Amino acid sequence: MHRLALLLTPHIVNLYFNKVDIIPVLLYTLSITWGPQVTRTFQKLPNKPKEVYLNMKTTDTLPRQPKTRTRQLTLIGLMTAVLCILGPLSIPLPVSPVPITLTNLAIFFAIYLLGIKGGTVCLLVYLCLGTAGLPVFSSFSGGLGKLAGPTGGYLIGFLFLALIQGFLMKAFPGKNTAAVIGMILGMAVCYLFGTAWLALQLKLTFPAALSIGVLPYLAGDGIKIIIAAIAGPKLRTAVHRATGYSSL
Repeated sequence: MHRLALLLTPHIVNLYFNKVDIIPVLLYTLSITWGPQVTRTFQKLPNKPKEVYLNMKTTDTLPRQPKTRTRQLTLIGLMTAVLCILGPLSIPLPVSPVPITLTNLAIFFAIYLLGIKGGTVCLLVYLCLGTAGLPVFSSFSGGLGKLAGPTGGYLIGFLFLALIQGFLMKAFPGKNTAAVIGMILGMAVCYLFGTAWLALQLKLTFPAALSIGVLPYLAGDGIKIIIAAIAGPKLRTAVHRATGYSSL
């Protein structure tokens, strides 16, 4: 299962970019954070000599791509790395099996920078890496068991968060109010999906699961939404000025 998840990672990116040549760049960017486990995935890539990827250095020339796509690819790799760094940082609560994490805050920023497509790809790669066993989920955990456990519903629910926030930002470009509404609605759907899964796993009623899986986190998630709403547009503008890339 670990090997399958690692092999799915380049195919997810391939479906989005529709070109094999750019996949090694993303995997190489991720390997900066996670080292040999991701780097070994290069051996499975088609149509390129293995030496090209296995001997790649930070100063090597990247595969030639249009500048915009290369910048987008780099941002996806960097934001995936940010997710992998912030995701494991968590504070457990004695009243709930669901810890406080910064994962949703990282997703908010990923959608601001990458839009619906790039942000969703970023999250899918993150989930694949975690499912493969890399310790990128809360409390430095990973593996299929985490995804199938009591808190796995919230991890899957993050996909709805990314899609809803990204959709509203795409439908109303430049409107920060739409982004805020998208974050609120996306978190609501994430809560709904995660709570239903938590109730099923722990054999609780839905209200009981809601009381331990959502209510203790509303204030903190509200603060994260405010932070993202204030810093997100500024960060996107700074990235656009520095790289010329914009998701809008």
